Amino acid sequence: MSIIVSCKGVQVGEFWIPPFEIDEGKLVGFFFHGDHTVVELQNYLIDIFAGKKPCEGIVVHQPLNKLSLYKTTWKDYFFPMTVKKFISSYIDKSLFDENLGFLEDENLKVRDLLPGQQKLLLLYKELSQTNKIVFNLDGSDPISLEFLLKQVRTSLNKQGGVYILMDHFDYKKNCDKYYEIKMIK
Repeated sequence: MSIIVSCKGVQVGEFWIPPFEIDEGKLVGFFFHGDHTVVELQNYLIDIFAGKKPCEGIVVHQPLNKLSLYKTTWKDYFFPMTVKKFISSYIDKSLFDENLGFLEDENLKVRDLLPGQQKLLLLYKELSQTNKIVFNLDGSDPISLEFLLKQVRTSLNKQGGVYILMDHFDYKKNCDKYYEIKMIK
């Protein structure tokens, strides 16, 4: 197995990032202790892992795809993208064991989905294109989160790859490797 990202241990702002190596074939979680500033650090680390920003002490051997938010365009107001159209255009349904659940509604518009549901839909899109993804779990409701973690695990078992989750909630039981990022007092 090849190493995707490695770190010797580094201080970023008020946070200590412990030493780690992320290998292919793993679901890795980063748990953030701290206040509202953890969101900025999450986004910064996502950009580092995606190869968009450098950071001394963190080596990205293979950049990961960053799961981005759905962007509503002016066209969506006049000709809204339905979930069915999005799925048929961007998602390879053969990669997933079961139907896509609540996302199968023909009239449901992507812009009307809850943030966690949009994130799940965009994750399906990314999983159809790559097996190396980094993302945070902010805005995910418990139902979407359950689907999301299940599909990531299914994809990992089928396609291999590496998936990095970032959140300020503890998902240790769902991860193969798990690291805690703490504020330095």
